[in-house]
Parts: sequence; C-alpha cells; structure tokens
Amino acid sequence: MPLDPRQIEEFLLTAAQTMLGFSVLANLRFSAKEATALLFLFVLQFFFPGREVRLMFSAAYILFALILLVRHRRSLPPIFRALKQARGDEAAS
Repeated sequence: MPLDPRQIEEFLLTAAQTMLGFSVLANLRFSAKEATALLFLFVLQFFFPGREVRLMFSAAYILFALILLVRHRRSLPPIFRALKQARGDEAAS
C-alpha cells in the first residue's frame, strides 16, 4: 500500500507511541510521572505540526521507550513467555 510522506510520518509517530506505551506498561505499573510524561508528549505534538518536529517526537518516543525497556528488562521474559503460550493455545484450538 503506497503511503505519502505525511502518512509515513503519522505511521512512524503512531508506532513510536505504541512502543512507548508498551514500555511504560511492561512492569505492570503505571505511575503518575509516566502518565504525565505521556500526556505532555502527546499534547505537545499538536502544537508543532512540522515534519522535522514530528520526526523528533518520534525519536523522543523511541528513546524513552528504549530507556524504559532497559529499566524494565526483568519484566520482559514473563511477557514473552505468556505471549508464546497464548500463541500455542491459539494454534491448538
């Protein structure tokens, strides 16, 4: 499916936000600080609709997501085991 440059930016921004959302919830806790940071980034992006700024927001989301994934790295193996088990249960049905 061909996408124009604006759609590619939106896709990247949405994927980066999703990655950050997963990273925030990886430890199954959602602090007020994390909620405030997500809200701040989400609202702030609407005031800067330029291409370069949107790409910088995407990079910021990805950077924060990677930092959180490193911080929550002990929570990741149980998540992947649960996903693997769910896929096995789904294939068996």
